Amino acid sequence: MAELSPMLKAARTLFKGIGTSMRTMGRSIDSFGVRLQEPFAAVETVSRHQQFMRVKGKTPEIGDSVFVAPNASLIGDVKLGDLSSVWYGAIIRGDVNKVKIGSKTNIQDRAIVHVAKDPKPMGTEIGDMVSIGHRATIHAAIIEDKAIIGMGATVLDGCVVQTNSYVAPGKFEVVIYLHIKALQY
Repeated sequence: MAELSPMLKAARTLFKGIGTSMRTMGRSIDSFGVRLQEPFAAVETVSRHQQFMRVKGKTPEIGDSVFVAPNASLIGDVKLGDLSSVWYGAIIRGDVNKVKIGSKTNIQDRAIVHVAKDPKPMGTEIGDMVSIGHRATIHAAIIEDKAIIGMGATVLDGCVVQTNSYVAPGKFEVVIYLHIKALQY
């Protein structure tokens, strides 16, 4: 993928900042208008959801050509690779450690990706071309390249899912430092 010129990167950052400011201003204007019209105003709640949330000085970094659904959340120290996608209701939270997601990876609807602080600090690493199924939970684990995590599966602290591996839907992987081996094709 071609690298964006510094001028295009600066313009992209500028327009993103302007867009965020305008949306925030719009919410403020709507709130003020409702207060002026009371008690006759029809009140509509405006979602305060933030797709990208800064925590402890860390802001999520997203690569080029990614898709993040409007109600998905990337929180804190999260790095999302190029051409990856985070679908509806998914939460990726790097509040007490780092989450790194490779390129061409998809995190499907309502999946949760988190990290650990105690008793041992552990981040979460998800490789390239990985598919994390609907409602799956990945907590402080390593998912290597081209792995598939089935719907509703849970992969907990210290687990390593090796390249080309498959974790069955609904499977609960709780053993610390478990290495799930690749299937032989």
